[in-house]
Amino acid sequence: MPLKASRLTRPDRDRVAAFVGYGSLLCGLWVVVYGGASWLTGLHGYRIGFGWNEESYIPFLPEMAVIYLSLFPMIWLSLFILPTPADIKQFAVTLACLFVVSGIGFLIFPGRTYSPAEPATGPIQPVFEFADWINLEHNYLPSLHVGMAVVCAYAYGRQLPRRVALFFWAWAAAVALSTLLTHQHYLVDVVGGGVVGWIISGFCYRVRLE
Repeated sequence: MPLKASRLTRPDRDRVAAFVGYGSLLCGLWVVVYGGASWLTGLHGYRIGFGWNEESYIPFLPEMAVIYLSLFPMIWLSLFILPTPADIKQFAVTLACLFVVSGIGFLIFPGRTYSPAEPATGPIQPVFEFADWINLEHNYLPSLHVGMAVVCAYAYGRQLPRRVALFFWAWAAAVALSTLLTHQHYLVDVVGGGVVGWIISGFCYRVRLE
């Protein structure tokens, strides 16, 4: 079992280099997989409707876009939580595996566009529109947003005391809820993203330990 850190630590030069290097590679992979899947599915008209009639009762709360976008600082905290370059590499490899598996899902199960019933207005409008823009189209099952939040909580939970780990799991749950309340994902996408994120995290970290 890894040594549990009691607080965030100041990153040294090697950790910063690992974070920037692996982060850059991950960004490139995300653009290729996420953007590529959306482009490929846009070339044909086959779509799957994942929504249930009951989902029409889910309220639209554009303010939750703030929680939706909080996934990014959640990922950036890896620089301060993961104690070694090797840990940052393992985290990056796990996310890369999640990207690839999710991309396959996007191609096999291209979703029908899920749009809010009403437009966002007021000060939150630009925030929501940015969150909606990065979501692209047809990339629904599994929810990559939820999967990434689960990977973060899983990885951080290995390094932090239980009470702090529970905070990150609660944060991941809030991110998952935000995908529903901003009408960015169907319920099955959220469940699928959580399951895929958990399975890939467990597999990748188990392989490392062996």
